[in-house]
Amino acid sequence: GPGWELEAKPTMLGIIASSGAKQLGEQLGLDSQVVDTQWGAVQLRTGQIEDRPVVCVARHGESTVVPPHRVNYRANIAALSSVGCTGILATNAVGSLHAKIKPSMLCLADQILDFTKNRCLTFHEDEILCVDFTTPYCSHLQQVALAAAQSLSQQLHAGMVYACMEGPRFETAAEIRMLQILGADLVGMTAIPEAALAREKGLCYASLCVVTNLAAGVESHHPSSSEVTATMQESWDIVLNLTRAIARAYDDDPACPCHSPTL
Repeated sequence: GPGWELEAKPTMLGIIASSGAKQLGEQLGLDSQVVDTQWGAVQLRTGQIEDRPVVCVARHGESTVVPPHRVNYRANIAALSSVGCTGILATNAVGSLHAKIKPSMLCLADQILDFTKNRCLTFHEDEILCVDFTTPYCSHLQQVALAAAQSLSQQLHAGMVYACMEGPRFETAAEIRMLQILGADLVGMTAIPEAALAREKGLCYASLCVVTNLAAGVESHHPSSSEVTATMQESWDIVLNLTRAIARAYDDDPACPCHSPTL
């Protein structure tokens, strides 16, 4: 493999791109390599952002063909862990449950409601191994992201509750009303099991959520895949710049509780 892996500082950021990871890898000048894990092979893009080592993976595959409920989350997280990542910045396309949270806004989720149904949720299927998931997102990495956004004068709305649904269909209007009652702000299909698997591996994990649409029934809206894709494309440069700034500023906190989850 490339020599930088041997020389890398102990701090290395993994990036999970929701879409356009090939584009991200090319724009950042990263090299492509395939890493084998016991869960499957994963294509990674490895390199540096201003002397800081980074590894990027496309959540849905580089040609964006794998739907959210079929993503090999275990392989992706295991691959990032195996090459030495200490933290992961994920990007997630989300719907808004409140009219005031508008499309193209950037948000940081800090809590999760899990409504997935048919996913492999753990690396430990054959043993009783419970991890502390009280705070599913890393507060240290969130602070890094907020400071990076501030340095770019980019608004980043923190403190959001992300409801993860199974998909691939969009939600019913009644499901969205239920999620509103339960206190959710954002709805998506990719937070789980990704965040939980990162915790099992002892990795810091934060999610940069791009609001792509109003959820079903919010202001009588009917969501569509095309608006999700279009908004992600429109937000691409902002997401890319913010990702660069976070990677530049990222420094691992060895004492972060994410690294030693209670088992």
